[in-house]
Amino acid sequence: MKHWFGAAAALLLVLSGTGCAAVYSLKPYYTEANAVELPPETRGLWQLKGKQDGEIETVRLRILPDGEVNIHEFHKSKDGKERVFSTTCKVRFFKVEGSLYADCLPEKTDCAGDSAIGTAMLLTRIPAHMLLKVVAADDTLRFFYPELLPDALKKGLLPADLTWTTLEETPGKNSPALIFTAPGSVWEKVLRKSSTLLFSSDPDDGMLFERVLVQ
Repeated sequence: MKHWFGAAAALLLVLSGTGCAAVYSLKPYYTEANAVELPPETRGLWQLKGKQDGEIETVRLRILPDGEVNIHEFHKSKDGKERVFSTTCKVRFFKVEGSLYADCLPEKTDCAGDSAIGTAMLLTRIPAHMLLKVVAADDTLRFFYPELLPDALKKGLLPADLTWTTLEETPGKNSPALIFTAPGSVWEKVLRKSSTLLFSSDPDDGMLFERVLVQ
């Protein structure tokens, strides 16, 4: 089941309309010790593979050498009008137990006022980090969102020092967003011991991008 959300949350621009909890952090997921330079296999221009649902025609992302990522989501409405939603974020890659992860911090978006964004729109107003697992192979990138994390948290399978709260968008009503406050050292421990409790192992649950251009 894909959890990618439309119209701009970040590569990540993904997650919505499924009723599942969004996962953000006020602190980086990485530490200075496990952070790595931008992997050369991730650089360049990428395009989302396959036909998309609804109005979304395709998604393109450009990963620059300095870690900036530009995401463009192309929409075509029923009346034939085309729209492009853009998001810019800074990405820091890091490795735990040989697996590659990305800490994504959205910086700006041109989607103000679009109802499809919801909580994601707040990511450009508060320093909320997003976590992805990245699998690179044969000129493809596959991104996995920690869709299993909320369930693992609910079942008490994660350590107590993985501290979190919820985001209240409307007074008296919490959104399904989980806001974590644990530092990168705690996340490293969780990813080392419990990565399978956070991320699906089914390739179809990832978002597959194909390389368009090397930069």
